[in-house]
Amino acid sequence: MSMLLTASGLHAGYGRAEVLHGLNIEARAGQVITVIGPNGAGKSTLLGALIGAIASTGQVLFDNRSMQLRTLEDRVMAGLALVPETRALFATMSVQDNLVLGGFRRRRLGAKRAEQAQDLERAYALFPRLKERRSQLAGTLSGGERQMLAVARALMGRPSLLMLDEPSLGLAPRVVQDIFRTIVDLRATGVTILLVEQNARAALEIADHGYVLEMGEFVLEGPAGELAKDARVIETYLGTGKKKPS
Repeated sequence: MSMLLTASGLHAGYGRAEVLHGLNIEARAGQVITVIGPNGAGKSTLLGALIGAIASTGQVLFDNRSMQLRTLEDRVMAGLALVPETRALFATMSVQDNLVLGGFRRRRLGAKRAEQAQDLERAYALFPRLKERRSQLAGTLSGGERQMLAVARALMGRPSLLMLDEPSLGLAPRVVQDIFRTIVDLRATGVTILLVEQNARAALEIADHGYVLEMGEFVLEGPAGELAKDARVIETYLGTGKKKPS
């Protein structure tokens, strides 16, 4: 599999406060890459830097093209997409209107109306519940439905790399299972996924490769199956299964 994304020596932060300290990360085409770590480690900052929403230094190569001097819009047009932790939906617009807006990249690339209609039906096939609620205002959806809509809207642009920031946050366990099952299904269609997630167990179960981010630096990385067996990961992120004495 070819390398779709390579970031090296990536520094990013907010004003004088540097959050990321020279990260190196790679994503091969067709894989699920996960970044796990505690709150405040810099996971969301990493995604913001890759999409161009946060100023950064270092080198970012996407599909063999340098992204470092590209704007956020340029990176989206190149094929990157980010579903932020906040989901950032248009609450006063319908489900279908949110999805149609998500297809702006395809329209700018010259997709015909029939092709855009196919993209919409593909989104509804992936999330049948959204089709049932296509006329409903996005702001009235449940948390799980809003997450489905955020992912579906990003997919309307047919991205090569889909970045997901904490997709399980605040969702019921059953809904979390549905979301992670969808991620596996997306990988099968050829979409490369960079998954930032606090639910380390669920993330490592579906990922091909993983990184552990702590205090703005990667402290571990490797095949997800191997990370899940690492003593430090088990102790810190997965738990030993033993109850601590009260």
